[in-house]
Amino acid sequence: MEGMGGLENLTKLFLDGNSISYVEGLERCTMLEELTLEDNRIMKLENLTPLVKLTKLDLGKNKISRVEGLDALTHLTQLSLEENEITSLGGLGKLVSLMEIYIGNNRLSVLKEVQQLKPLPKLIILDLSGNPLCDGADYRNYTIYQLRKLKVLDGVGIESGEQNLAKEKCATGRGSDRSLPRTRAAPHRSPRSSL
Repeated sequence: MEGMGGLENLTKLFLDGNSISYVEGLERCTMLEELTLEDNRIMKLENLTPLVKLTKLDLGKNKISRVEGLDALTHLTQLSLEENEITSLGGLGKLVSLMEIYIGNNRLSVLKEVQQLKPLPKLIILDLSGNPLCDGADYRNYTIYQLRKLKVLDGVGIESGEQNLAKEKCATGRGSDRSLPRTRAAPHRSPRSSL
C-alpha cells in the first residue's frame, strides 16, 4: 500500500478485495478510526501499532492464523476476523474497549479458548459460529457462563433465563469445561404399550 503518507487526516479507509498481502504504509495515518481490509491475502497482523485511534477493524476473509500485534489498539470497539485460519483467541485480552468480536468460520476447536476473552469488560456481542468449538453440547452454556456480560452470542440474543441456566449448569459442574467435540446421548424412550 503505497502513497498513504500524505493522508494523515484520513479517518476511514476501505481496502476490500485488493489482493493485499502485507499491511504496510499506514504508519502516518494515525487519525484512522475505521480500517477495512476484508477479502485480501493478509497472513500476519503487523504494522498496525501506530493506528491507536482505530475503533473498528475488519480483517475478515484473509489468511490470518494468529491474533497478534493489536495490543496498542486500546480504543478498538469492533473487531472482525471471520473466515481466517485462527486457532486461538489469545492476543485479544488487552483490547479492553472491545464490545463486538466477529471471529466465526475459523479453526477454533478448544472450548476453553473462550476464557481468553474474560478480561474484556465491555464485550457484549460475540460471533464464534462456524468454528469446531461450537459443535459441543455445552458450548453455548459454557460461553455464556464464562462471559457474563454478553448480550448476543452467534447472532442470537441471550435472555436472563438462559444466563441463569448457564450458571446453574456450569457452576454446579454439570456443564463442560473440556475441549470439543462432545456428543450428546440420545434420550431413552420407553416402548409404547399395545392396547
